[in-house]
Order: sequence, then structure tokens, then C-alpha cells
Amino acid sequence: MNYKQCVLTRPREDTGMLTYHTAWLPERFAHVGLVLDIRMDGELTVQDGWSRGWTVERVGSCMAEEYVREHERDYRTRAEASDKFTPNKGLGIPRDR
Repeated sequence: MNYKQCVLTRPREDTGMLTYHTAWLPERFAHVGLVLDIRMDGELTVQDGWSRGWTVERVGSCMAEEYVREHERDYRTRAEASDKFTPNKGLGIPRDR
């Protein structure tokens, strides 16, 4: 099965402004205009683990399932590494630099 990288949007309940999310979706769900419920972790999750009402806005590149699964958490590793070297996080780097 192939996956496509998609940009999803959903209006915020409190302001109505759009929230954006990028995700790899199976090809059968990667169609502009399709409204989806997606399973996700973190602040965008509702109580039952599903985040509802996401609209597929853009469909991008295609990758094999094996590649997507092997690299699905790469962004967390990069984010954690960059946080270690952010100025003023205990590294003694002056603010005015």
C-alpha cells in the first residue's frame, strides 16, 4: 500500500480559525475535499483518541508504506535534538547574541 503526504485543516471550536496538520494518509483517503476523522496523540485529540472533522486540503508526494512506517517519528528525533541546542535553555548563551 502507498501513502501520500497530505495537508489537513479543521476549524478551531473556540475561534473558527483553521488548524493545519500534515500527515501521511493511505492513498484511498488522499483526496482533496474528503473529510476525515484521524487518530492522533497530543493536544488535538478528543477523549476517545480520535480527532474529527479534518478536510484534506492538499495531496503531495507518494511513498511506500514500509518507508513511511520506518520514518514516521523522525520529526520527534529532530525536534528533541534541536531543543537541546536552543539558546537560553541552560547552555549559558546570552540573550543579546
